[in-house]
Amino acid sequence: MNELDTLKQRWQAATANGQLKHLMEQVKAVFEQAVEARAPRNRPPGKAGLIAEKGYYRLLYLEGEFSTQAFTHRGEEPQALPLPWETMAAIIMQMKDIPELQKEISTGIAAALDKDRRQS
Repeated sequence: MNELDTLKQRWQAATANGQLKHLMEQVKAVFEQAVEARAPRNRPPGKAGLIAEKGYYRLLYLEGEFSTQAFTHRGEEPQALPLPWETMAAIIMQMKDIPELQKEISTGIAAALDKDRRQS
């Protein structure tokens, strides 16, 4: 069983346990931290900086895609929507050409799932 299959099972269990908003906020925080780490002011020089730049713009796009599909903005506070695993997997797979970024996001999601499970 590969890492995405394991995440799929854990994701489906977590989204069914009633902690949906908390989980979606944690995953959004994973994206925000990854974006911040690759922001122009935090980039290293040289080739590593170019790779970080590519990851930065990809993450901005994917964070927006995730937020659009995971939250609805009715009223003042955003409401979490049940995000199917297939959608989350598609977002993760859009990073396959930047494997270290894909691993970072997958690991962050796994940590959010672990934290969510301990709190429920």
